[in-house]
Amino acid sequence: MKQFYKAFLIFTISFFNIHYTKAQSTVFINGVEVLDKTIIIKIKPQFKNYCSLNEILIPKIKQIFNQIEVSSITQKFPNSLPISLTKNAARNPKMVDITTIYEIKYNSTIPLSKAYTLFNSVIEVEYAEPKVLPKLLFTPNDSDIALQYYLTNVRAYEGWDVEQGNAKMVIGISDTGYNFSHPDLINQVHHNIYDIIDGIDNDADGYIDNYSGWDLGNNDNDATAEGIGHGIFVAGLAGAEMNNNSGMAGLGYNCKLLPLKIDNNAGFLVGSYESIVYGADHGCNIINCSWGSNGFSQFGEDIVNYAIFNRNVLVIGAAGNNHNDKAFFPGSYKYVLNVAGTNENDEKWIGSGNGSTYGTTVDVCAPGENIYSTWFGTLLIGGQSGTSFSAPITAGLAGIVWSHFPNYSALQVAEQIKVTSDNINGITGNAAYIDMLGSGRVNMLRALTETTSPSFVLEDVTLTDNNDNNFLPGETIDIVGDFKNYLANSTNTFISLSTNSAFVSIVDNNTNIGAVTTGTTATNTADPFKITLLANTPLDHIIQLKFTIFDGTYSTVEYDSLVVNTSYYNLNHNAISTSITGIGRIGYQSLSSYQGLGLSRNAGSTLLYEGGLMIGNSISKVSDGLRGINSEPDNDFFMLQRPQRVIPTVFSEYDLFAKFNDNNAATTKLNVEVDQKTYAWNTTDDKNYIVLDYNIINKGSSTLSSLYAGIFADWDITFAGSNKAIADASNKLAYVYDVTSGGNYAAVQLLSSSAPFNFYGIDNDGGNSGGINISDNFSTAEKYTTLSTSKNSAGDSDNGGDVMTVVSSGPFAIIPGDTINVVFAIHATSSLTDLINSARAAKSKFTTDVLDSINKSEYKSKVHLFDNIPNPVEHNTTISFYIPVAQYCKLKIYNSSGQLVSTLLDENLSEGYYDIKVETDLLNAGLYFYSLESTEKVETKKMQIVK
Repeated sequence: MKQFYKAFLIFTISFFNIHYTKAQSTVFINGVEVLDKTIIIKIKPQFKNYCSLNEILIPKIKQIFNQIEVSSITQKFPNSLPISLTKNAARNPKMVDITTIYEIKYNSTIPLSKAYTLFNSVIEVEYAEPKVLPKLLFTPNDSDIALQYYLTNVRAYEGWDVEQGNAKMVIGISDTGYNFSHPDLINQVHHNIYDIIDGIDNDADGYIDNYSGWDLGNNDNDATAEGIGHGIFVAGLAGAEMNNNSGMAGLGYNCKLLPLKIDNNAGFLVGSYESIVYGADHGCNIINCSWGSNGFSQFGEDIVNYAIFNRNVLVIGAAGNNHNDKAFFPGSYKYVLNVAGTNENDEKWIGSGNGSTYGTTVDVCAPGENIYSTWFGTLLIGGQSGTSFSAPITAGLAGIVWSHFPNYSALQVAEQIKVTSDNINGITGNAAYIDMLGSGRVNMLRALTETTSPSFVLEDVTLTDNNDNNFLPGETIDIVGDFKNYLANSTNTFISLSTNSAFVSIVDNNTNIGAVTTGTTATNTADPFKITLLANTPLDHIIQLKFTIFDGTYSTVEYDSLVVNTSYYNLNHNAISTSITGIGRIGYQSLSSYQGLGLSRNAGSTLLYEGGLMIGNSISKVSDGLRGINSEPDNDFFMLQRPQRVIPTVFSEYDLFAKFNDNNAATTKLNVEVDQKTYAWNTTDDKNYIVLDYNIINKGSSTLSSLYAGIFADWDITFAGSNKAIADASNKLAYVYDVTSGGNYAAVQLLSSSAPFNFYGIDNDGGNSGGINISDNFSTAEKYTTLSTSKNSAGDSDNGGDVMTVVSSGPFAIIPGDTINVVFAIHATSSLTDLINSARAAKSKFTTDVLDSINKSEYKSKVHLFDNIPNPVEHNTTISFYIPVAQYCKLKIYNSSGQLVSTLLDENLSEGYYDIKVETDLLNAGLYFYSLESTEKVETKKMQIVK
């Protein structure tokens, strides 16, 4: 059922109503609370020889440590088993090596959001990210009903007649601690008999006296709950002792519990994911996680995959208490069993102002409202609600199921629970959540007695448009899935595809993958699903794909999603890979370093953290889409036409065209409109650069004086902390390289031959060479300073630094209605020699004569009719054209029989670009032609209207 987006650090958190006096400093990144000045990094396993317990001997990493003033370096999991020592590693590519993950703490004033990106620029680093602080998932309530209705709902009594579990089945309770004296819990602890309490690490596992679990929050051997009883309550549900003449009954019967305390003295859940590793390495078969946060984390996914694939541990997560369909982690990671909450009527739990999360990432449901369990002292309390309690009910049930099927893998146990759950879609209270509650409410009896069903999981999806994979309106997308059967052999498996999107036409929605044996993965490569995007598909539209899999009486649904008709264009024509936007930014659509490719050479690591166009004429008026005050983006540019490919090309091998204005700048706008053309070649001399050609048009009523236009680039070349920027005025070039290694050079070059060249090198913190300091803010005044004044280098002469560049031209004066043309090249090469050769190649291609040929002979000395957008057309479209000189023009539409349908214009026009909006609601569906008749020539293109 799992389906979500890996949008790095785009979080929202579900808070619970307990408050702490927080002694540690935290910050929020995009709405998520994280520990300040704390970074999780993973070194690529092939460089593990450079790693030790408290040191990383990689020169670039050590330089970052010095730059950010590191105070501690802690290897997170030094005693965990690396892939090379695990069984069947070669046959299971999903195994994860977590021995090279470190937690870094630092003291400098560099913002956390910038600090972890420094590590991400180092080739030896697999990822770096903040340390997220998850939250618990329960809703305290004063009523005490002292009833365990949930045992009846999940058919526990009948299930225990079949299987009662055993002490070898260990359930880890990753939570806020345990009550070791409670009569229902005292005998349920799984003890480490190899490390008795004597002050010695008898089993040499790195933990002294970890006889009864471990406190991961405070790093000691006392996992007793302190201020919060959440963990005690959870433990009782999973494994409170049975048949002891008192108290309650846990679902796990004879299974044992391993206390894994995750909160520290400040109340932060700092040991959350760490506890999963500890439990996996210390005998847990199942680990329950009744906590989490919204937002994908690569660190979190690594940890759960380590437990599942390296250690064959079943990880169970609470779905969340947010009463929405947003993915909640760790529950929403693909291979975690994600549990939503229900009430005693098998309806989705809805609380006062909250309720169970639902959606396509949910796997199953279990009771989570008005729950009764263990507490402090010898108490039992009721009336508690939350998916925090649905998860351990399922964890106890899973312990019984795995005891009954000891040869199953962790994932097979999960699938057995899913495939035997009771479908609750038909219950009236669930009408709004059909197919959003997983396979249904768990059923212990069925899970123990029904063994003839297959169980399919969608492991992967491949999407292609047989072109550039930008997925634009009118294109047909082939969809191929990998479907793995975890349980009984299937006999004749069919799969159908559907979607909730109104902007998709499904061309082929069925495939037959036949008989699939246990443990086998089948694909539909020979018979892919096909969908076509409609003409009116919105920008950045998310399409949810639903795969219904059925074999005889068995059926299930799996989900995946894709983003189509993006407002940016991924350009991969030559050695440079980058994303071109319609809002002035380069590399990424947003400032969070996602929605885009960055900028790389030969598909390597990105060299660019942030880049984009700036236009300004004073310290109070600069239009751009870059970082501003408090690092918030200045979204001044409004997209008029998203980047589109010009076919056939006019000048280069790969032409793109986009248009935007600065209307979003409100009272500080310059009243400019920008026609942006992008060129790329893959010939030997020209493959290492792309060209950005800007026509800047004054749309206001007064002259724009002292105007400058330039490209800002925050380069992170190889190692962001040791970069140096230098100006080469002879080639109108500013280049950046890593002083410690070389190997990568990047540059921005001004190609407009008659335009003045200006370069301003920026040190992120002001540096030793003076200049502006943008580590705190990048103000409008500072932006104009970089556009209009010079500073010919950045980065310490010996060690380099974290540098940015601004290459600009000006000053210009543009009268109303007039246009200036400013052209830049962006280069990426492996050496300075190659960079100079690339710059010279670009310069020779863009001499005055060539620029004139582009702006006059090609685009501007002949009539050019563009493809209408969108096409196919549902309601309306835009026809664009350019005429180089004033002349008489007619624009007409004809049907497929050649009959005139409409005359859109018939008049004298002055030189310029024209966008003609066309309403098509009164036209029948079918093929049409539109024709531009000018004094120079007649040009005709096709248009498809759909209804």
